[in-house]
Amino acid sequence: QKRFDLAADAFHKALTLCPTLPEARLGIAVIHQDLIELNQIALDTNLPDAWYHLSRLYQNNGRWKEALNAIRKTGLGLGSYCLEEGVIFEHLDQWDEALEAYKKAAELEPYLPEPWANQANIFRHQGDFAAAEHYYKRALAQDKNYIPARHNLADLMVCADRLAEGLEQYRAVLTQNPNYVPALYNLAVVLEKVGEYAEAAGLYVKLLSAGETIGNIRWRLANTLALLAETDRKLAADFAEGWVKNFPQDAIAAHVEAAFQQKSETDITDYVRALYDDFADTYDATMQHLKASAVDEVVTLIPSGPYKKALDLGCGTGAVGLALQGKIKDLTGVDLSEKMLEKARSNGQYRHLHLSDIQSFLIDKKEKYDLITLVEVLEYLPDIRLTFQEIFSHLKKKGLFAFSVETTTKSRPFLSPNGRYLYPEEYNITILKQKKINIRLEGKNFADGLVFLTQKN
Repeated sequence: QKRFDLAADAFHKALTLCPTLPEARLGIAVIHQDLIELNQIALDTNLPDAWYHLSRLYQNNGRWKEALNAIRKTGLGLGSYCLEEGVIFEHLDQWDEALEAYKKAAELEPYLPEPWANQANIFRHQGDFAAAEHYYKRALAQDKNYIPARHNLADLMVCADRLAEGLEQYRAVLTQNPNYVPALYNLAVVLEKVGEYAEAAGLYVKLLSAGETIGNIRWRLANTLALLAETDRKLAADFAEGWVKNFPQDAIAAHVEAAFQQKSETDITDYVRALYDDFADTYDATMQHLKASAVDEVVTLIPSGPYKKALDLGCGTGAVGLALQGKIKDLTGVDLSEKMLEKARSNGQYRHLHLSDIQSFLIDKKEKYDLITLVEVLEYLPDIRLTFQEIFSHLKKKGLFAFSVETTTKSRPFLSPNGRYLYPEEYNITILKQKKINIRLEGKNFADGLVFLTQKN
């Protein structure tokens, strides 16, 4: 019952009656997580439970081989001991051995749901979804309220694109435990997939209000509200307003509300930094999934060079540097996100990397460059006029400036519900080359974009 003080008192009273009572010594050692004492008790008494608890403590410390040795000394005569052996084998990536351990646990104690559910997890890991489904259902036949099996069954159905069945299972989990975080989150993700944006947004808000940080909830909520706005802009705006009200310091909430209210913004540095810090690890894969074309299209406009000094503003993970590999002798990258700069640093194309917002860097630095690039960046600048002025002032005579932009048919820039600034197609600068492109997927369709090459004159 987790009432450790009372348990310890009872064990100590037992020891006053029988100073060598091994079960009492064991209980106290387990309460205090005393590895040395547990090991000594196991050696002194050879109690199976002493070896079992010693194995659990080794597992907690990541000492898997010692944990395996300890659990085997129990004799593996109980299903609970075999379950622990299976868990250890899983952590050692010995999947066949883990499966055999779980089968033995099920033979010893077939009425327990865990051995069946754990076998299902192995089959799922091995890609045998039919067997996994069968064993999850076996687990639920032993205990219909065993949440891990039902939740994993729901995940399995979603992976098999059986979304309606998955939704039903997630809802069943939440009927048993309305605050079960994994089910709340996964239900919201599936609702988002099937277009139930309002309900999904409500679940994300519930998770945020509970202080959960699972799965980048804030970005999920921002994306869901952008999709909801396509059919019910007022409801999406109401969600955004409530988000800001409850989290007034959240830069993501403030930016999303600004998009719905069309509020003017002067600085979204905190929003952009949070965006790219959170997505640094998956950014390249995500852009590939979205068929993002801006980097390749910009590079096709740039003459082959070579260029002595170049500047990549908003360099991100360094995609532009890689695309221009061999054409630049001295390449500098600038980005707001330290995590993105770590990725750029690893590709070896940048001689200098600076953690800074673009405007501050351009104001502080006086170097001039033969080439400056600005790709997938203007979407996060509320006003590009000063930025463009600074960029042109940092170009050498006849220096080149190449950039991309997500476009709108409107005559003025505006903040889209997707959180990006869209710009008109006309610019009061001399254009050497330009090309209309599908800049990336936006939902089921492509967003319109342009790439430009211009020159200092």
